[in-house]
Amino acid sequence: MEKIVLNFKRANKTNSIKVKMPELLKEWHPVKNGKVKPSDVSYSSTRKVWWLCSNGHEWQTESYHRFRGDNCPYCSGHRACKDNSLLKKNPALAKEWHPTKNGKLT
Repeated sequence: MEKIVLNFKRANKTNSIKVKMPELLKEWHPVKNGKVKPSDVSYSSTRKVWWLCSNGHEWQTESYHRFRGDNCPYCSGHRACKDNSLLKKNPALAKEWHPTKNGKLT
């Protein structure tokens, strides 16, 4: 059986989010990360942390995703929210949405 090892690299003085990605510090969630600070997490870690974009969207993702250039999934259209929903973007098409055949999708 193959053993899967996650990359929980320890942060140090040269590889933390604080050092490697200072431009992202403004998006570090001020509450949801608890006592974890940007200086505690390596930029290449698979540890999930919380982010808060300038539009108020909150999401959780690994720091290495941010390092490779992934931004807010709501602002980039990868996740739906009230600002980018089908109803907001195309109300006419949203009227055709079947009320029961789309499962939990709304």
